[in-house]
This record gives sequence, C-alpha cells and structure tokens, in this order.
Amino acid sequence: MPDTLDYSLMIAPNGARRTTADHPALPVTAADLARTARACQLEGATAVHLHVRDDAQGHSLDPDRYRDAMAAIAEQAPGLGLQITTESAGRYQPAEQLACLQALRPAAAIADPPDPLVPPPALTATTPARPAVDVPDPRLAAPPFPAAARPELNASRPLAPAVPPFADVMRTRPLLAAVPSPPTVSTRPPLDAMLRPA
Repeated sequence: MPDTLDYSLMIAPNGARRTTADHPALPVTAADLARTARACQLEGATAVHLHVRDDAQGHSLDPDRYRDAMAAIAEQAPGLGLQITTESAGRYQPAEQLACLQALRPAAAIADPPDPLVPPPALTATTPARPAVDVPDPRLAAPPFPAAARPELNASRPLAPAVPPFADVMRTRPLLAAVPSPPTVSTRPPLDAMLRPA
C-alpha cells in the first residue's frame, strides 16, 4: 500500500448488539477482530472501529479486552488506525464509560451522549392565562343587520308569496333576432289515399 492515501475508510465490523447467533461470521473475539481488520486493510480500509465482547458475547467496556483486541490488530494489520467505543448500549453508566477511556487513553474513541444526570422538568412554562371574558348568549342577541336593512314589521297585511302562482295565460314576446327556419309547406293529411278504394 502507498504511504499516503487521499481518502480515509473506517470499518465497524461488529457493533454492540449482534452475536454469532445473528451471523456465524461476526467477529467477536480479539483474534476474529484482527483477521477481519487485516482483510479490510488489504481491501483499502484505513481504520477500524472496535466493540469488544464478554464471554457471553455481550457488549463490554473491559479495558483488558480492548488491550487484547488492539494488540492483536496492531500485530496482524500494522498501520491500521484504531478507534474504540464507549457506547452504553443500555448497560453502562457515564462513570463506567469514562473509566474505560481513562484506563486506555486511546488515540481515538467515540461515545454516545450520556443520559442526563438531572431528569428533564415535568412541567413546561406556558404563557399566563388570559382574563375571563363574558361570552354573549346567541339566543339573547339580536341578529346583526346593517342599520339601513332592518326588517319591517308587517302585521296588517300578509306578505306577498315568494313565488308567483302559475299563470293561466302565457304571453311571449316576438324574437328580437331573426332565426332562419325551413320553408313551410302546407300539406293535407293523406286521408283521401286511405279512403279511396284501390
């Protein structure tokens, strides 16, 4: 491999939660991690992100397990960058994550943000309540008519019906525009032809 590269490629071969039950080729031991790191280095990887495991293949922050994995990788893949994780994975508290970092003093590490030490407030600030306002009762209020359109009270004569009754006679006005029509031909009904004997 050349001494200088114009890229950086970090691999993360196992993560914190999967085991060989999920995939039999998952690297969980120091030797497995070293073999995987070397194979990735030969393909162009420049660094490895490490998760070490306990005997039950659970996520571990044990500094001795990290030291073993880091030494195995340095031996099989010299020059490959190493980054450890202090991910809590739901198992570790911030003090344990910090203790792992202090024990190892790695060149590179990554940690998930710690859980807040102080719980978030249960109440949130809100704007002050507005003063109470009397809501008018719509049954007691008059309808909002403009001043000039007030309805007139007509108690002496009945109101004219909204729709006029049907007309007895229909009158039509002549058309204002001339519409061409076919010439009228007056013919007599063909009664003579029907009444004449043949």
